[in-house]
This record gives sequence, structure tokens and C-alpha cells, in this order.
Amino acid sequence: MTSPASERERAALHARIGGLLTVPREALRAIEARGGGLRDALVLVALGALCLRFREMARASLGLVQVSAVSVLQRILGAALHEVNEAAIVILAAAVGVTILAGRGRREPTLDLELGAACYVPFFVVRAVYRVAAHAWPSPVATPAWEMASYAAGGAWAAIVLGAALSVARSRVVPPPGTPDARAPDSAAPPLPRSARRAGLAVAALLAAALMTQAVWVGTHVQALRPMRRGQTAPAFVLPRGDGTPGTLALGNLRGRVVLLDFWATWCNPCVKMLPVLDGLAREWGSRGLTILGVNTDGLPPEDPALRSFLREHGPAYPMVIDVDGRVADAYKVQGLPHIVLIDRGGTVRKVFWGYTTHGELVSAVRQAIDTP
Repeated sequence: MTSPASERERAALHARIGGLLTVPREALRAIEARGGGLRDALVLVALGALCLRFREMARASLGLVQVSAVSVLQRILGAALHEVNEAAIVILAAAVGVTILAGRGRREPTLDLELGAACYVPFFVVRAVYRVAAHAWPSPVATPAWEMASYAAGGAWAAIVLGAALSVARSRVVPPPGTPDARAPDSAAPPLPRSARRAGLAVAALLAAALMTQAVWVGTHVQALRPMRRGQTAPAFVLPRGDGTPGTLALGNLRGRVVLLDFWATWCNPCVKMLPVLDGLAREWGSRGLTILGVNTDGLPPEDPALRSFLREHGPAYPMVIDVDGRVADAYKVQGLPHIVLIDRGGTVRKVFWGYTTHGELVSAVRQAIDTP
């Protein structure tokens, strides 16, 4: 019989997480006996979305007064979905591995999923360490090479835990259907050492520090994070043409017309789907005072062969300019693509659209801007 203290320790989330980092075999035996691996992985996904993506979610939330609530919700859910996708890949791959490699007569899909979910814990911790470091020291750390290294290290540690999970799965005896559950009784789950609790507290401290530092950063950069707002003067710019027309195009030269700026990129599927929508809008409203101006944000020069080929194949009839260094996108506080800004005849921002926007929504906003003296 286990003591009440051991029961409380095993019931604590931080102890279970720490156990998978320090004594994975014992922690996996506890999961085999009691389950909870998938539940704990889902809790980490939620904590990751909150603590490691707080800046993204705060930035999206600050747009509530400038853009639609639906767009804000989509942006917040999109940030959370990144956490879900990363976890799903690790968990499902590990669970399938346990099921396939456990051996005939020892496969138990429900328990295999619990053990596979436990493999996400070390992967999450390595990625969390990298992401905190990238926020703290973006210049040397936030690079593709370091990020790939974090994926590799997290995957390697997850593979080690997967090996322990296979050992646990292969040691089980699955009885014939109709007989009692194959899981050992809860009292058979071994107690976790103090090192597990300390490791779990270290992970909790890391997440708390990430949340606190991002909250402080957001608090000191609120104005910079706010999106373009109605009534704000649209920042002027001069950009090189990317539609085959030589020279540059200045926003100031369009004063007196209603302008719809479309920030987009070739790799952004919603952006590409918006191109024919905007092309139709330009043909429909161009004679009434509307100019649509595409602003490509791929970071490629206008003469890049791949960009030229894409524009020849998909390019709409309206003008296209190239924001090579991203300065114009920064000036318009572009947070994601597509990002559309409606500017009135006097050069003032009237509305901002985030994400894919329907023809009807755009027509409604354009009509109001054109009909307003």
C-alpha cells in the first residue's frame, strides 16, 4: 500500500511531468497503471499556447477595436493551433510506434496512446527552452539553424522516452476479451523520486518566467502592437513595381482615390485565393475611384525569376509593388497575411481586414469609402 504522501506526489502534474524527464521508465509504468499521459500532454499544449505564445495572442487581442471579433478569434485560434499541430505529430507518431513495435499479444491501442502522449513531454520541454531563449536573445538564437537544432534535440529525447515506453508495453500481458482490464492495479504504480518533483517545478518555473517576461514586454510595447486604426494617416511609401512596369509607385500619387492595399505573399494560400477576388473588385470599382495596390512581402527583388513567373501566371490586372525589406509591412503593422488596409481619398485609414475576406465584405467597405465625400 502506498502512503498518502506518495499518492499526492503522483497526483501532482509537475511531479508526473518531471518523472518523464528524470525517471521515464517509472513514470511510464505509472501511466500504464493509471493512464493520464494524454491528459497531461493536452495540459502542456494549453500551457504552451498561453505562456509561450502570449505575445501573439495579446497582439491579436489588441485588434478588437480595429478589426472584427471573428478575425481576432481566428488569429488567436491560429496561434493555439500551432501548438496543437506540433503536439499531434509527436503524439500520434509515438503512439503508432508503440502499437506496431509492442508485438502481437501486447498491443492495447488505448494504453499505447497514453504512452505515446508521454513522449511529447521531453519534446515540449526542449522546444520551450529554445523558444524562451529566442525571446530573450533573438539575435543569436532566433535563427533557422538553432530552431532545427531544437527540433532535433527534442525529437531525440522523445525517442529515448519512446524506447522506455516500448519496454513497458512489451512487458504487459493482454488477457483475452471479456477478462479484467490488463492494467495493473493503481497500487502497483511505483512512487516517483524527489528528483521528479524538482524537475517538474523547474519546468513550471520556465513557463512562468516565459509568461511573465512576455507580459512585461507587451505592457511596454502596447502602442507598437496595436494595429492600424481608423482615422490614422496611412504611412507614405515608394516601392519598386513588380508587375512588369518599370520604375516605382508612390502611395502619394494615388491621393484623391480610394486605395485598397493588399499585403500578400506567394506562399500564403489565402492570399493567392484573394487575388482573383481583388481583381474582380478592381474591374468592378476602378472606374468609380478605387485603386487596388498589391504589396508583395516575399522579400524577393522584383527581378527574381520565381516571383516574375508567379506574377505572370497569377498576377491580377491591378498594380503590384514589392516590399523587399519589409519596412512598409512594419509601418502598416502587418501581423499575418493576407492583411488588407482600406485608405480613403484623403490618405486616412478607414478599415483593416485580417485574413481571407469575402467579396461582400470588401464591397460594403469600398462603397462606403467611395460614397463619403
